[in-house]
Amino acid sequence: MTLSQTREQHKREIRLLTDLVRELVGFGFQVGMSDAGPAVFIRSAAGRLVVVIAVSGDYFEWKSGDDSHLVTDPAGAAAAIAAHVWTRAGDAWAARRSGNADGAP
Repeated sequence: MTLSQTREQHKREIRLLTDLVRELVGFGFQVGMSDAGPAVFIRSAAGRLVVVIAVSGDYFEWKSGDDSHLVTDPAGAAAAIAAHVWTRAGDAWAARRSGNADGAP
């Protein structure tokens, strides 16, 4: 890949992640973005990192690449990410309630 192609790929990823950020903000998340990766991250109200999202080819990927959604559907990706975040928050709450201090289910 040439330097020009690499730059174009980087610009594409930034554009796609920016579209995703707009959708995630609609779910009320605290969202940040790094152009170095590039990547998007969601933090909890306490400032704890919840999830990191990156672009891999034609997909948004999160949770170590285990979850993905097409970049052509940022609204659908945001909904899937929101479900992931809310499920993890529910699991952590349930684990704390059952006495598992590390938050594992």
